[in-house]
Amino acid sequence: MNHILIVDLYYVDALTRGGKGRKIFERDDLTAPARLAAEQAECDARLLQVCMDASEADLSTEITIERRDGPSTEAVKDVLPHLFQHQIHHRGQAHVQLQHAGIDPPQLDDFFLR
Repeated sequence: MNHILIVDLYYVDALTRGGKGRKIFERDDLTAPARLAAEQAECDARLLQVCMDASEADLSTEITIERRDGPSTEAVKDVLPHLFQHQIHHRGQAHVQLQHAGIDPPQLDDFFLR
């Protein structure tokens, strides 16, 4: 779960031009579940605001993402689905791990269709 949070923070920082870049990875894992959940909720709210504020033109805007081998320029419209897919992948893994531990996982596949 720390991995999901740290990668979310990394991309939200890039999307908001926060300037932290790879320094985001220089933090200790959170061990208190409540604190991890609170920080994830805060990051989720920031990402939601980015999406709600984005205009059509904003989606084509290019942002710089600091990578290990130097900066990479990506369009916002490409970064967002990459981030969402990362979240889906790892949250699905956590779902299965909870099941294997005998814990009922939360509902993840909510329906938004009619």
